Amino acid sequence: MRSRLLVPLFLLFAVACGRYSIDQPGEAGTSGGGASDSAAGGSGAASAGTNASAGGAQATTAGNDAGGTTLGGSSSNELLISPASLPPARLNAAYVAQFNASGGAPSYTFRLVSGTLPAGLSLNDSGALAGSPRELGTFAFVVQVTDAAGVTARASLQLVVSRTRWLASETFISTASTQSLLSLIDLAQPQADPIVLDSQSALDSRFSGDGHWLVYTDYRSADQLSIYSVDMAGERPSTPQLLLNTRPHVFRGAGGTVPCQWAPDSSRLACLKDTGTADAPASTVVAFDTSGSELGPEVSIGPGERDLMFLDRDTLVYGYGADDFARVEWHGQALSEPMPLGVGGGFILQQSSDGARALLNRNPLRPDVEVDLALVDFRLGQAQHFDIPKPVPGTSLSLSADFDAAFMIEPPAEGDAGLGFYRYYAVNGTQATQVGHPPIEATTAYTYYRSAGARLVRSNGSQVFLETVANGTFTEQLVAGEYQSAARNVIRLELDAAAAWIYISTAQLDQQSHPIEATAEHWLSRVEAGQAQSAQLIGQGYLIQNESTTVLFSPDGQRLLLHGYNGYPHQDVPAAFRLFDLSDPTHIVPHALDLPFSWAHAAWSADSSYVSIIGGNSASHSRPLLVVDALAPSDPPRQIVACDSNPAPLPGCPASAAFQP
Repeated sequence: MRSRLLVPLFLLFAVACGRYSIDQPGEAGTSGGGASDSAAGGSGAASAGTNASAGGAQATTAGNDAGGTTLGGSSSNELLISPASLPPARLNAAYVAQFNASGGAPSYTFRLVSGTLPAGLSLNDSGALAGSPRELGTFAFVVQVTDAAGVTARASLQLVVSRTRWLASETFISTASTQSLLSLIDLAQPQADPIVLDSQSALDSRFSGDGHWLVYTDYRSADQLSIYSVDMAGERPSTPQLLLNTRPHVFRGAGGTVPCQWAPDSSRLACLKDTGTADAPASTVVAFDTSGSELGPEVSIGPGERDLMFLDRDTLVYGYGADDFARVEWHGQALSEPMPLGVGGGFILQQSSDGARALLNRNPLRPDVEVDLALVDFRLGQAQHFDIPKPVPGTSLSLSADFDAAFMIEPPAEGDAGLGFYRYYAVNGTQATQVGHPPIEATTAYTYYRSAGARLVRSNGSQVFLETVANGTFTEQLVAGEYQSAARNVIRLELDAAAAWIYISTAQLDQQSHPIEATAEHWLSRVEAGQAQSAQLIGQGYLIQNESTTVLFSPDGQRLLLHGYNGYPHQDVPAAFRLFDLSDPTHIVPHALDLPFSWAHAAWSADSSYVSIIGGNSASHSRPLLVVDALAPSDPPRQIVACDSNPAPLPGCPASAAFQP
């Protein structure tokens, strides 16, 4: 999930919000303040007789005798370890560093001989240091390599594991929803003033996946949009640089967002650029190399209209005319000619996690026409009609992230007294085969989880089922536990990103079928080896409504945020906020957060260490932007933007927030 908060306009208030330092946007090519810091990622080899600087390495070679012999000087065949220092790691983010050896007698074997690695990282005998660190701090350790003759060399190193540093915040500066101030908040320095990137009209700020770049749209006139980039690699962000100018029709063609897309490894950025006129709109696909410390030159690819999709760092697919898609490929620095795929056009309803396949609706603008769904493979240039039983909305069909399974709800046939059916499909390429068709008995809540495991949780009233489509088969398991009661209904279900936890909310219903808050209970079931364990009670006496962000598992699955949502007529009643530590499944630790909100919208940082919350209360007229430190939940939340006004996009009100990955 992307770590971003968006607030509906009817919920926005106004405020004055602190002091700012302002960096005015510049043109491409002007100097900024964000030069890359190369010291942390230096390279080199450590050998006998050298002393590396902090974070570097020291190596000695020793003979085969028990005591070892330290050799002075150097020789052409001296056993060496490289690199001499390691790039920093980010908490809960994938990390890979490779140690290499030279000299001596191949082959080489590596091992850790002293010190400590952060939990989540390990070193194998081939010299690969890999994993996702789960601890913050500076870790000192010694790596030893042994060659085929038994000679050894050692390197003393340090690895720094840090957490998310920057939060991008958009704040309204007038009653116009397109006029907002974009600022960066340094989470590592609570006393530092925000850095203002754009003080007039910044929209839809988004970070690259590696956090190196930030792009946003500046919408200052009705006929022009400007897209700016910010280098985030240095100690201080660079001055915004103009990336390109375009027109609003390109913005709308991209779904109302920045019309750009990053490659999976953030090494390229593709955008739609206006090349037409007001009377004859047209757009072209352009690309930039973002692998270095500076954005590469603009490269024109060819005419394109919509749906920019990288399949990998070297393969881009995009909408090509009204009825097809095209693909281009990079071969080193050479770029292929656009190749029409011949798969037909349509509106993309869902895309696989690797970008290679998509579910299309062929008739997105014809509600009077039966839905025409197709599975498309952009890499192979294949398309296959997805046969559904009747003209139900295309969005009722969902696929797993890897597109190996699909699920839909089939409404009852005309005159049928039943509630309909669930349909489960196994998907192979662009072919879908039905593998399950159970009837709907009584559904109050269900959540479809899109994952490689293709798991789903659903409820038939008071019971919850964990269902899996794998290897062309469908299996179903009842989740055990005391949550089951004929007097209670399941009112909310969720799965975490790894399908390791099932959240269940139950309550008794009143005569209007509304849940009764005093009877509400909250349960968790741990999924181990594909089997759901008996659910355990973690809280009661407060309601969690069916709003999108009221049940939020952290990206690492180690924490769970629950928060209430009190609408009319209880808008002045503070809702419950609970943060649960799930790191030890046998001892789940709850933390009550004292937040005076009746409603809120929340988002996790990618490293699972922060939560941003925009919330409000009609009684106090407050609606600030807060950040909760999930690693220290007992500490008071940090107020980023204050707001004390009625719901409207008035000056000072927070509009959105996004964490740097």
